Amino acid sequence: MSSLQSPSIRYVLVLRLRGGSNLTVQESTSNERTLWQQNGDDIAPGHYIRVLVHKVTGEPSTPNELIKIIDCLRKYIADPPYNIKLGMEVDNTRRHRSEEEHIKFGKHYFLCSSKTEKSRHRNVDRVRIARQFCDITQSRLERVKAELRDQPDVRALSYVGYARELAKREKEHTGDHTSFLMQALLNICQHLKLPYHWETFNTSFATCSREAEFGEIFMNGLAQAYHDTGFGVAVHPAGENCKSASFSSGDDYTTVTNIWRDTVAFRHRVTPYRENLRREEVKLKDSSKIFEAKRRERVQKIQVLDQQIRDTTPDLAAVRELRKQAEPHPAMPELLKQPTTQALARIDQKLLVWDQKLKEVKDAMKQD
Repeated sequence: MSSLQSPSIRYVLVLRLRGGSNLTVQESTSNERTLWQQNGDDIAPGHYIRVLVHKVTGEPSTPNELIKIIDCLRKYIADPPYNIKLGMEVDNTRRHRSEEEHIKFGKHYFLCSSKTEKSRHRNVDRVRIARQFCDITQSRLERVKAELRDQPDVRALSYVGYARELAKREKEHTGDHTSFLMQALLNICQHLKLPYHWETFNTSFATCSREAEFGEIFMNGLAQAYHDTGFGVAVHPAGENCKSASFSSGDDYTTVTNIWRDTVAFRHRVTPYRENLRREEVKLKDSSKIFEAKRRERVQKIQVLDQQIRDTTPDLAAVRELRKQAEPHPAMPELLKQPTTQALARIDQKLLVWDQKLKEVKDAMKQD
C-alpha cells in the first residue's frame, strides 16, 4: 500500500492515536491525498481511521471522561425498566430519532438494526457488543494510575475501515451509514456536553483487492481498533467487508480491472512512492561514502600515530638487551648498587610506556 512507503501512516496511527493534532492536520491536507481522492471521479480505494478526539486540541479524552461516557452507555443499554429520559436524550441529541414509546419498549435507536417502524426491534447482539466494549475498556481504564486519569489517554478510541470511494464514505459516516457504537458514543458525548467528535484521516491507498483486505486487517491490529481491545469500536472482523474491492461487487471484470490499473498508475505518478525509493537509494549511497571516509580517516590517524611512535621509541629489544647487561653484579656492595638499580627502574618505566603505545596501535589496527 502506498502509504506504507510514506510518513502518512506513522502520523495517523501513532501520533494521532496519542494526540498531536497539529502534525496530523498538516498531513491530512497534503497534496498527495487530495489528488488521490480526486482520481478517477473520486474512485479512490483506500483505508481510513476515525478517532474520537477533542474538537479544539485534537487530544484523546481523559480516562475519567471516558469512564463517564461508559457509565452513560451502560445505562443506555441496561435491561428493563428502561431509563426513558436518558434514552430520549441520547437518541435525540443530534436529530429526532425516537419517541417515548420506543424507549419504553427497549427500541433505542442505536440498539435496533432496522430503523423502519414495523421492523424496529432491540438487537441483542448490539447490546452484547456494547456491554463487552464497556467492560473491557473500563477494565483497562481502572488500571491507569489515579494521578494520570485527568490527563489525555495514551491513545484515542479508533475505528479503521476500507472504502472504494474515500470521500463518499467519509460523508456516510456523518450520517446513519456507520457503526452503531460510533454513533452512540458521539451522541453520549454531546449529551454529557463533552467536546469530542469523530475525526477521519486517510491512512493508505490500495491498488488491488488483496491490499484492500490485508490493509484493513493490518491497520485494525496496529491501531487496536476492535471493540474488545479497550481502544477501539470496530465490530466486524477486518478484511471481510471489502466487497467493493472484489470482482463480486456487481461491477463487470473490465470495469474493476481498469480501476485497479488506474490506481497503480496513479500511485507511481503522484504519490511519494517512487520519490521515497529514490531517497532510500541516496541514503544508502551517502552511508557508504560516510563509512569509507571514516575508515580512511581512522587509517590515517593510525599511520600518523605509528610513525610518531617509531620516531620517539627506540628498538625495545635492543634496550632490553642493554638493560640485562647493565644489571649490577650480585657481589657488588649495596651502596654501589643503588644508583644503577634506580636507573634501571626508570628504564623499566619507559619500557612500560612504550609497550602501551605499541599495544594501542595494534588494537587500533585490529578495529580497522
